[in-house]
Amino acid sequence: IENVFKLAEKEFELKYPNIKLVANCWLETESFTFNQKEKRRVVRQIVDYIFGLTQNVNIEKPDFLCYVDISDHNGVSFSFNGDISNIKSLDSQTLSNAIIKKEALIEKYINNCGIQEQWLILVVGQTSPDSYKINESVLNSTDSSFERIYLFEDFKSKKYRLK
Repeated sequence: IENVFKLAEKEFELKYPNIKLVANCWLETESFTFNQKEKRRVVRQIVDYIFGLTQNVNIEKPDFLCYVDISDHNGVSFSFNGDISNIKSLDSQTLSNAIIKKEALIEKYINNCGIQEQWLILVVGQTSPDSYKINESVLNSTDSSFERIYLFEDFKSKKYRLK
């Protein structure tokens, strides 16, 4: 499957050289299979569907895709993330643990740069097995030594201020 997305990425780049984007694609199921004869058709479906999304043209979504998230970029990059139902939601304990982990380093940060006011930016991506969906109900204000805390959702380019 990875090879198909790499081929689709290259074909998209050749066919639409002026469009630069990152396309994160979630599959309906991780067990999506196809035979070698179908490979070109699958690549074409991916390319056409993603192009349609960029142009707000209604092109039928291929059956094997569940969701595609597109962001502007300086190149073309396609990735797939398996079954979308396997992506965990960010819970308050995981968020709190990430802040506490960085909190332990705040004195080191101050000593290294000499700036008393420290901000923390936590980045959540959706391209690895450790990715999280943002559950906005856990994005409460938090007590911390950091002056400000932001959570940045990488591929959606969304930021949330937690403090």
